[in-house]
Amino acid sequence: MADFRIGFRSLSEEVGGIDLPVQGRVPDWLEGVLLRTGPALFEVRGKPLGHWFDGLGMLYRFAFRGGRVEYRNRLLQSQGLKDARRFGRVTQDGFGTKADHGPLFNRLLGLFRGAVPSDNANVNIHRTDRGTFALTEVPGPIRIDPDTLETLGPETCRRAPPGHLTTAHPQWDGTRKEWVNTLLEFGRRSTCRVVAQAPGKPYPRTVAFVEMRAPAYMHSFGLTENFAVLFEPPFRVNPLELRLSGKPFIANYRWCQGEGTRFHMVDRRSGSVRTLEGPACFAFHQVNAFERPGEVVIDLCAYQDSGVLDGLRLDTLRGASPSLATGRVLRYRLPLDGHDAIQEVLWDGLMEMPRIHEARDNGREHAVAWGTGLSDPASGFLDCLLRLDAAKGQRTALWHQPGAYPGEPVMVPQPGGSGGVLLSLVLDAAAARSFLLVLDADTLDELARAPLPHAAPFNFHGQFYAEEKAVA
Repeated sequence: MADFRIGFRSLSEEVGGIDLPVQGRVPDWLEGVLLRTGPALFEVRGKPLGHWFDGLGMLYRFAFRGGRVEYRNRLLQSQGLKDARRFGRVTQDGFGTKADHGPLFNRLLGLFRGAVPSDNANVNIHRTDRGTFALTEVPGPIRIDPDTLETLGPETCRRAPPGHLTTAHPQWDGTRKEWVNTLLEFGRRSTCRVVAQAPGKPYPRTVAFVEMRAPAYMHSFGLTENFAVLFEPPFRVNPLELRLSGKPFIANYRWCQGEGTRFHMVDRRSGSVRTLEGPACFAFHQVNAFERPGEVVIDLCAYQDSGVLDGLRLDTLRGASPSLATGRVLRYRLPLDGHDAIQEVLWDGLMEMPRIHEARDNGREHAVAWGTGLSDPASGFLDCLLRLDAAKGQRTALWHQPGAYPGEPVMVPQPGGSGGVLLSLVLDAAAARSFLLVLDADTLDELARAPLPHAAPFNFHGQFYAEEKAVA
């Protein structure tokens, strides 16, 4: 069997602006650029990092024009990367990797100063009127040049609200014309802000505050016409222990058996918050959220508990018998009358890296979602792309190739049409190289593929921008 663990092998090779060979036919209407980011370097001076999520970031760019695909990739020039090359050690705390402060004096200084936040923006890409940015879960996006992939430095805002954690999944409200996100500040009474920023405004405004005594790990959130929906799995941390334990960030969190998942429905007009509880699950990603008469609905790519995080440790993924946790798509219905949340199984199968037709369906009831899945448990890792009928709770199409492991499917709608394509970066483990895959979004029939000159490590998220220059 082809070994997917090639996807967790470091890549340092950088390629600048080459035309990829195209097999099949890229639709003529597909014009623009796909930008992605993800972990790429997994060792510092030969010593492996603790978690997949901590791999030092790489940027990827695929430009589409006239049926051609141009490719370049470039390491994100974060301070973490510069320090690793200069000092030969990790100087910033990561998700599952603790900083090495070096000699005794530096270790004592590190304890006095506390954690050094990571600028390893390897999670997502975000474009606003201010530019194009690579994101991680620490506030302070990293500005990049969308054409050359040059790292331009951190974005700073003197009047930005305080906070220690954010999400790398800001959401665009096309009606109010603003970006919405969350900002968590640890403290004796930790506070999660819902913030919104409109184009042209120098800093975000605070929509509401949600108090959290023992905050949960929240990777994303839901957004509807009137509500921001924060979901807290019972995977919680004591902020004091987080600061003093000396453990990697995520090792301080504990699964609270017997507790449910909390949903904070933040009214974006009044700032009021109502909190509901439902059956427990753990989730990184929401698929979508929307409103129905008398209720708010949110769909989650869910797991039974937080054990999925242990399975994503680098030593586990590179080990002799790695395996994925069992997942399914859960729908939570949140009554507006204050009753408990109702959990339903939307689809009883693993789906990750979910995407919808964002421009049309984000915050509205969606008919279709796409994601990565697992066609064969023996594959060991996500090995297919799927199309999910959200109304019927059925998988209606599947793309699978033995020995191939696809990444997040980015849906690009056809201008003026009802269809579109999916773009996915796929590892061909047998060939030890990756290819960009173009699928029909409705049927998941293959339209084209463009092989890369190397194997790209598994990465996380990206965005497609219809114009060639990806700065608004």
